[in-house]
Amino acid sequence: KFYHSHRFGPDRAYTGSPYYCNNQNLSSLLHKHPSTSHHLSPEGSSLEEEQYWLQFSDFYTLPHITYFDDLEDLGRKIARNDPLIIRKGMISENKKRLVDFKEQMCNALLGVEANRQTPSEYRNP
Repeated sequence: KFYHSHRFGPDRAYTGSPYYCNNQNLSSLLHKHPSTSHHLSPEGSSLEEEQYWLQFSDFYTLPHITYFDDLEDLGRKIARNDPLIIRKGMISENKKRLVDFKEQMCNALLGVEANRQTPSEYRNP
């Protein structure tokens, strides 16, 4: 609710402000994909829609994130948590995610064209 009540992230969706391509009616052009299992539009701006989609965002799914309910709660958590420990945890997690991402990308590229040779490493010229 803090996120919504303070209007953080109006650019979260294409229909946020400023409007994508200056089209205020873009949400009416975006149709639900026929095979989606999501019941709410990612382009919606209601509190229910924002809360639903925020649960999938990085700051709700990654470890070592500190959540707070209001500014007083934030102050208490800043006072009792060690930011260096949080930072080290985030760095460690990002290193693991980078290794996983590289592996996933290599596997995806290998599957693009089965008979095509792909380099085992890449160097910028």
